[in-house]
Amino acid sequence: MDYSDFTSDTRSIFKTFFRIIYLILLVIVCLAAYLYLFRKIVNSQNYILPVLGIWLLSAYVFLPRIHRWFSRVYLPKYYLGRGRTFDGFLGDPVNLAIIGTKKQLVDAMTLAGWKIADDLRR
Repeated sequence: MDYSDFTSDTRSIFKTFFRIIYLILLVIVCLAAYLYLFRKIVNSQNYILPVLGIWLLSAYVFLPRIHRWFSRVYLPKYYLGRGRTFDGFLGDPVNLAIIGTKKQLVDAMTLAGWKIADDLRR
């Protein structure tokens, strides 16, 4: 589908609609997975694998997506209190502000014996 004919308002309506559908589907999948795994825990003696499954799904699938969505919804773009990781997650609080150019900062830190960190982006 070619979106070039739509105005930006129409595109944002489509984007919002698809985000809502995605959120509803995510909630349904989360509930289905948890209900399935909890039934496995209750109905069996061997509950290690279902508990491990719940933990893996929670820690690496559901919670990161929910965290990213909530930080997008509840934090404005101009919020400067926290940094963001390369993946878009909120990072540590920003505790220091530097006045000057990047070159001045790099020169000052190099003069003090610091080294530039490796770029982690791939």
